[in-house]
Amino acid sequence: MDFYLGHENISRGTIRQLKCSNCNFSCDCFSIIGDTEAMNFLGIIGLTNLDSKEIIITHLTKDEFQEYKSLKREKVETRIKKLLNRKNLVWLKKKSDVNGKLFHPCLKCDNQMNISQELSLSEYINFGGKIYTIGNYPNN
Repeated sequence: MDFYLGHENISRGTIRQLKCSNCNFSCDCFSIIGDTEAMNFLGIIGLTNLDSKEIIITHLTKDEFQEYKSLKREKVETRIKKLLNRKNLVWLKKKSDVNGKLFHPCLKCDNQMNISQELSLSEYINFGGKIYTIGNYPNN
C-alpha cells in the first residue's frame, strides 16, 4: 500500500510506539527519514491522537520550518487542532540531549522515550490504526 502527502511518497515512513521508562507514558509517533540526499522529507511531521490510534501527517508551514529550533510544539498543535476542529492532537517534537543526539521527550515527565515497537504504515493500519494526511493548505 502506498501513502502520499501531496506528491511525496511517504510509504517508507513508520509508526514508532514510544514508551517512557520513567513514568510509563506511551504513545505512537510518525517517523520518516530518506535514504539519499535527494530524499530528505524536510518539514513533514506527524501529530498523534492521544485518545485513539490515529496519526495526522502534514507539513510544517514555511515560517514554522524556518523557526524550527525555537518553534514550540504547542504552536503547531494549535494550528492543526484549529484546522481540523480537534482537541486531542500532540506533536512530539524532538529535543537534543547534552551530546547533541535527538530524542523524543516524554509529554508527562520530559525524560527520553524509547522505541518499544516500530511498524510500517500498512502494519499500523492492519492493527487498527488510522492515518490521515493534510497536504495542501495556505503555507504561512
